[in-house]
Amino acid sequence: MTLVLAACGQPPEEKLTNGFDTLLNAKQLESNSTISMNLEFEGLSPEEEQEMQMFLDALKNAEINMHAVKDNEAEKAEATISLHAEMAPLSFDIELPYHIDLKNQVMYLNADSLIENFALMMPELAMFSDQIQGKLIKMDLNDPELASDFDNLPEETMNKINEVFMASIENLGEDDIKEEEDTLTISFGNEEIKDIAKEVLTLINNEMEESDQISEEELNEQLEIIFETITVNDLTIESTFDGDTIQSQKINIDVTLEEAGETMKFNFVIDTTYDKINEEVTFTIDPESAESISIEELLFFDEQLGY
Repeated sequence: MTLVLAACGQPPEEKLTNGFDTLLNAKQLESNSTISMNLEFEGLSPEEEQEMQMFLDALKNAEINMHAVKDNEAEKAEATISLHAEMAPLSFDIELPYHIDLKNQVMYLNADSLIENFALMMPELAMFSDQIQGKLIKMDLNDPELASDFDNLPEETMNKINEVFMASIENLGEDDIKEEEDTLTISFGNEEIKDIAKEVLTLINNEMEESDQISEEELNEQLEIIFETITVNDLTIESTFDGDTIQSQKINIDVTLEEAGETMKFNFVIDTTYDKINEEVTFTIDPESAESISIEELLFFDEQLGY
């Protein structure tokens, strides 16, 4: 397969970056993902281990799924996150849909789903459910309390960050790229991740107000402190192709954190299938035909009850 691709003038890394580019620039996209996590601790006392074990078992056995759709032409996106977890004697089933107006940077949550999923944990929701039932809760993503530094980055900078990632793929060695039939697997080690992190943080630092920027020396010092604690054992991306188009992806992240004699090992896997690329997608939440209330109004109801 490698020889065939080379003969066509498209080595594996180029096929992969072109596949990523197709996903990033798709006019419409629909995907389904399953997410799994595993957390382990070393250096804990027997009492601490006993306290943590129930939570760790629940996390390890949790079933997390996400269905997502995006229409860049209509400038809107939507996702539904489903979670099933068990922590004896209780079990949890949560399904939370949300809709984003990409043009105006506004997110809508279905109030009914909040009541249905969180009323037991947040009794105040049930107490003022009559006022919010059937409505959408509207949140401004540009609100400083909700927006992250990434949310405020200009599109040009986000494109540059994507370019850093694409370039890092092209700079991988032969041992870091494996190809079997229609599947390409790339692996990043700790040093590659450090290089990517430095480039990305430098880009973000340069976009900040001059008074908030830090020197290159300070940036390097902060990165060293971070990577003294965090070791990225592996970041693997396995992509399955249908022709030149990525059909599915499996991302595996394995990280170790060490501090104060305690070690935490964290494994995160997200397995995604792209069901539609550049095809018409369907949205289940329509803000134009539903009544909305702001997050401030929701908090007002909360305050009226003394919470």
